[in-house]
Amino acid sequence: MKKNNKGFVLVETLVVSVAIAAIFSVIYTNIVPVLGEYEKVEPYDDLDTKYIAHWMRMLVIKQGNGKLSDRMKNYTPDSDDFFEMRQNLKETTDEKRFQEITNRCNQYFTNSYTCINFFKQFNVTKFYIVPYNIERFKDTVKTSFGDYPGLQGYVDSLPKYNKGSKSGNYYRIIVEVERNNDLENSEDNYTTYATVEVNYNVKDFISSR
Repeated sequence: MKKNNKGFVLVETLVVSVAIAAIFSVIYTNIVPVLGEYEKVEPYDDLDTKYIAHWMRMLVIKQGNGKLSDRMKNYTPDSDDFFEMRQNLKETTDEKRFQEITNRCNQYFTNSYTCINFFKQFNVTKFYIVPYNIERFKDTVKTSFGDYPGLQGYVDSLPKYNKGSKSGNYYRIIVEVERNNDLENSEDNYTTYATVEVNYNVKDFISSR
């Protein structure tokens, strides 16, 4: 006579179900935050924006004038000073959006046309030259800019750079770039960020030309 195993099968099914539910719970609580963190940093230091940051550094090296060099001389590791150029995204015409950039290109760069064209071609919305150790700049962004999670979120994600890297870098360039998937639909716009190092000899190189 066969034994009735229905009760055992039911208990076994419940145990397996609880085990599977526990596994999925662990996966959910651990993987979802990781995916969220990835989505948060996805627009940070992507290849295209790194490329743009590199060419903005070349703009400083090749086109910066004596006034820019004098500004950079004040950027000691503990300085809270920084150099800023940004579009006014609230304006509707290019002339007004790029007014500040045009003024600063005329003031701090030898070829203002090339400077303005870089900003327009790459659609750089914010450009900064900051001390290599950006801790003071982080504090300034946090207390004064009020654009979290934009630039503040990006600089918060950056490590604490120590004074005097092995390559002798002394400054950092930080760029914010406006990107879009559809030029006709502004709702598709999003921003990406990147930073590159600048050698401490740049200010002397600029002054010597």
